[in-house]
Amino acid sequence: MGKKVDISKPISSDFRTKINAVYKNFCQLALYICGIYHINVIKVDYDYSKYLGKNYDKNAWESTVLSNHTSVFDPIILGALYGARMVSKDGLKTVPFIGWCASLNETIYVDRGSDAKTKEKIIDTIWQAQQDYFDNKTTKPLGIFPEGTTTNGTCLLKFKHGAFISKLPVKPHVIKLTSKYYSPAYDCVRFIEWPVSYTHLRAHETP
Repeated sequence: MGKKVDISKPISSDFRTKINAVYKNFCQLALYICGIYHINVIKVDYDYSKYLGKNYDKNAWESTVLSNHTSVFDPIILGALYGARMVSKDGLKTVPFIGWCASLNETIYVDRGSDAKTKEKIIDTIWQAQQDYFDNKTTKPLGIFPEGTTTNGTCLLKFKHGAFISKLPVKPHVIKLTSKYYSPAYDCVRFIEWPVSYTHLRAHETP
């Protein structure tokens, strides 16, 4: 019998590195099984100094990967590209198998109905995760959907402030799932249809 992993305890750096490599491969396999065979990465060279000030450095080491959120595949895409440690709603950890995988990947869970003290603790955890990656203490960046919910992909909602409290550099992304037949957004496709409908999809990731 193999040694049982207690995901409630801190994970050593060596074991964390191994998990990260396995997790990235697992995410790539999951996307392939679901019909997403290719992630087309389009890099956009944009000068954000207009918004972030003259001290903005586009080559700065980021602390966090930010993205829009339209479908269940978005965190898997960020996992396949970066092995990102995600911030997710609390209910995900009770989902069979998916919740176990998310917890093993050290997902930070957010309970929207929690009290102020608990929310402050979550913010501190997010800040520490950002700082650890920025200081190169971990190989796993933090992944956040700053809108705090999903959309149909036609617009962006006002961002929540939690991802920006640390004031560390972030890496923005736009994820677009394309299909000839339908929109993969949550509000357009019922969950029961996903296993049989997700074909001919291509993910476009734009940092």
